[in-house]
Amino acid sequence: MPRARCCLLLVATLAAASFPELTRDGTIKQHTDATPRYDADKCFKRAGVSSFISSNRRYWIHPKRRPDTSYSWTPTGGTRIEVPTAAAARRALQNHTIVVIGDSLSIQSYVSLAALLVCGDGDAARKGGGASIRLPEYSIELRHVDARFGVASSQTKATGGSAWFVDKGKKKHMRSRGVKSVVRPWGEPGKPPQAIEGVVEALRDFKGREDVTYVVIYGHWFSSRRSDVSFYSKAGKPIAPGPKLYEQTTRVLSRELANGMTGTKQRAVFLGFPPIKNAKTSDVCSHDSKWSRAVQTALAGFDAERHGVFFLDLECPLARLPHSSYAYRSPGHRHLPGAPDLANAILMRFLAHVDR
Repeated sequence: MPRARCCLLLVATLAAASFPELTRDGTIKQHTDATPRYDADKCFKRAGVSSFISSNRRYWIHPKRRPDTSYSWTPTGGTRIEVPTAAAARRALQNHTIVVIGDSLSIQSYVSLAALLVCGDGDAARKGGGASIRLPEYSIELRHVDARFGVASSQTKATGGSAWFVDKGKKKHMRSRGVKSVVRPWGEPGKPPQAIEGVVEALRDFKGREDVTYVVIYGHWFSSRRSDVSFYSKAGKPIAPGPKLYEQTTRVLSRELANGMTGTKQRAVFLGFPPIKNAKTSDVCSHDSKWSRAVQTALAGFDAERHGVFFLDLECPLARLPHSSYAYRSPGHRHLPGAPDLANAILMRFLAHVDR
């Protein structure tokens, strides 16, 4: 029977289920593998996701001198979580559909998941490529939805060949995307806020299917001012980036997912705000960060059993990883292989827990 959905999510008082026993705090261990978990250059091609690693993202791939680095996470009072072998990953996600939603951090998660499933232990046969691939032998399907703001946005033409963002109070210049994004998380007069079309399309495509998990990971666009994006309040006034925007976009996206999921074992898992380089572990491990509190506030009112909405906060495990896990020239992206693989390993442990 399809899980009943509550249409009055605004007035519900329950909270989305979280699993602090997996992520509240713990110990990271760095490993040097005898054989790298996967060769990123070759594996992304075999997995059909090399199109996501454009020339300006080549710095994501672990340098040749350190491709054999992996990490494990041992939650306080729990058992160690390691990056799985391909065979173990396929067993864990057999008969599952995983839809990864978000910004470039979600792309890292998606290509990592594809690599872990396809490459190794005798490469798995796949169909499709890019943002949608299937492993027919294991009945596994992966899809990526580009939703950098979590909600729908419009675009205007940008002027000039460069753009800027603010880092630690200083403007840093970057290449312009050629467009400027306009984001209205509270909607416009007479128009409610909208989730991005890719999410609506996925909900429609997987309507009634069993074992569908929507994995949401984004947030860095709300962490600093940028010249190529403008945010507007409910009153239509410009608003600065920050947790309030993250909270509102998470609220819109979670409602769309909760109301759109049908069938048995459909769920949405929000992974929280991926920490930026130099984030203080004391700020995200000893207590909830401002970003974590924003997600919790946005998801208040959801119940795991009734709505299928979960909060798996990975901010602490990712913050405890060493600085060397960050990709070159990036304060937020990580090397591949590396941290995204560990994040997916924790996700698999979580799914095994809720599927019991």
